[in-house]
Amino acid sequence: MLVRGGRVTKIVNACTGNPNLADGRGEATPVGSFRVGRRIAGPHQAELGVLYSPTFFRGGIAVHGAPQVLAAPMSHGCVRIPMHLAQPIQDAMRAGMRVQVRR
Repeated sequence: MLVRGGRVTKIVNACTGNPNLADGRGEATPVGSFRVGRRIAGPHQAELGVLYSPTFFRGGIAVHGAPQVLAAPMSHGCVRIPMHLAQPIQDAMRAGMRVQVRR
């Protein structure tokens, strides 16, 4: 959810990290309160694949666009959102903005 001034302004389908991925490199998305850090517009080649418009909030963990966003954890730790929403969501997530991850 994107929240502004205590009001929900957008609800987005998302999937999170799976520590049981077949490649053995998955991890659960960290839970807690974080701050938006680095943002990269467009595609970004990362160690585990291409992230589209990633907005990093804890080290290499980001909210980013992905071609597949299923209703189950399937990423290596990031929060995946639909590709067509990646740039608009990144535009709404300014540096220093609080990111809360809950289960």
